[in-house]
Amino acid sequence: MTHTFHNNGVLLEYIDVSTIGSGGLPCVFVPGLCAAATEVADALAPVFQGTGYVLSVRGRGGSGSPAENEYTLDHQASDVVALVRHLNLSDCVLAGHSVGASIAIRAAGALQSVLRGLVILDFPPFYPPIDKSWAAQILAMPHEGISDAALTGLAACGEYIDLFDELQAITAPLRIVYATGEDAAIRPEHVEVLQRNFPAASILPIDSGHELFHTNPVAAMELISGMLGREE
Repeated sequence: MTHTFHNNGVLLEYIDVSTIGSGGLPCVFVPGLCAAATEVADALAPVFQGTGYVLSVRGRGGSGSPAENEYTLDHQASDVVALVRHLNLSDCVLAGHSVGASIAIRAAGALQSVLRGLVILDFPPFYPPIDKSWAAQILAMPHEGISDAALTGLAACGEYIDLFDELQAITAPLRIVYATGEDAAIRPEHVEVLQRNFPAASILPIDSGHELFHTNPVAAMELISGMLGREE
């Protein structure tokens, strides 16, 4: 079921994918950079069991597109924080896919008191340097999940941000899932660095391409469920 709320005047859409009679921690899903909540929710619908919410970050899906200068990493992370507070969650797990993982890492820092787990789905701990040439390429293709205004805004606010230290500062349990397909964003050399610097984290492969919710949603959900206090 789709719902809306506001974050500092920006209308935001989220989809409740919760199932009846299932326990475990609630999970807030943050889709990839150009993805709307519907894309993840549709993939999760056949396999998810638990309490879950999928957010359309500003400019994606049915969420509003604010001014061009309101698409920094902090702005996007504030949408995740606002959803957790809107839902009045006293405990939760964040699961971010692709650049959504970067957004989730930044949001996690503001949610330490309620965060009970963070799942990184196939993206190293940095925010990519989005630029106008990238935005122009996406604008030239069909892009239903993200608005033109958001693409322009992301490029206007784009800068590389290293999130390694922020990830190390998170005290909640951490699970890092890396795809094994040729288009994986977490490469073998990244895995070695992550294993060395996050010895307490659960770092696991998934037999999938980067778009793991589409190529192997069952395995993706099994890996996420392990952080929710229930195994599929």
